[in-house]
Amino acid sequence: MAENQKSSRDSHGRWVKGVSGNPKGRPKKYSKIDHGDFARFMNTIREVNTPEGRIMMTREAAIQHRLYQSAMQGNVHAQIFLSRQLEQSKRNKADIMERYDGLFFRLKEEMRGPTELEALWIAQVQRLLHEVPDPNEIKEALRRLKRESRRKAKRKDGDWDPKS
Repeated sequence: MAENQKSSRDSHGRWVKGVSGNPKGRPKKYSKIDHGDFARFMNTIREVNTPEGRIMMTREAAIQHRLYQSAMQGNVHAQIFLSRQLEQSKRNKADIMERYDGLFFRLKEEMRGPTELEALWIAQVQRLLHEVPDPNEIKEALRRLKRESRRKAKRKDGDWDPKS
């Protein structure tokens, strides 16, 4: 091994041209992330304090909830971050729609049905673009509508109580 070191240096002890003194290169700035551990961490269920009370949610959902709350309370950095994310989301949706429309145009032009892979992609895009609302939001909206209709009915009957 001493012979290899001597042959890689010149008579003045400097490295010969084309030979590196650091063969493995610069050390990495960050350690490698185990994405399995990261996914498990983000999907861990935690109990979180919210204005509505204590709610069970994943860590990822808790982080997003906190970000939205912070933005709504006036944190400019959170607002800028969310604004950029929303713009990126719009660009991504526009790109997906362009590809989606292009696929249908190509299928019509070639007068054929979609392949199995194309049909799978179409189904995924349709689920993505036609976002289904959260069932809890639907339930809450129905409760509000029922409450409001009861109030309107009481007003018509003449025995309306402003506290109800």
